[in-house]
This record gives sequence, structure tokens and C-alpha cells, in this order.
Amino acid sequence: MSAVSVTRSVDVAMPRHPATGHSGKVEVLPRMLVSVTEAARALGVSRSFAYELVAAGVLRSLRLGRRVLIPVSALEDLLAAGNVEL
Repeated sequence: MSAVSVTRSVDVAMPRHPATGHSGKVEVLPRMLVSVTEAARALGVSRSFAYELVAAGVLRSLRLGRRVLIPVSALEDLLAAGNVEL
């Protein structure tokens, strides 16, 4: 299975120490969702073609408000499937 690399990550503050009030560390979580533009860039296709893949149901997506987001696992599944036919 091919790995999809997403360059941005999310910084999440760790719980504060009860005595000092400082966390001391920041945990970096891998991104689970990317925008359609980021997905297109990762796949090496145009943004409009990525939206076509979403509309055809070939590329799984979800909506959060008005945003269309792609799970990173959907990109990995698409790459593992090989050929794509619309």
C-alpha cells in the first residue's frame, strides 16, 4: 500500500501539570482529513478532476459545513485499488 504524505500536522497542547501549570510538551497529531485541493496535489491530478472523483463516488469524502474533506485513508485506498474508471 502506498503512503500518502501530508505536510501539515495539528499541534495539540498536552494537559497542564497541576503544580506548575506547564505542559512541557506539545503532541503533534497526524492529519486525518485533507481538503480536495490537497488531495489533488497528493494524487498529482487537477482540483477539478479530484472533485469529479468525489462526485462519482470513487474518492470517499465528507462534508463539514460547506467544506468537502477527504480522509487520508481514502487516498490510500484509491492508490491501493490501482486503476480508476469514471
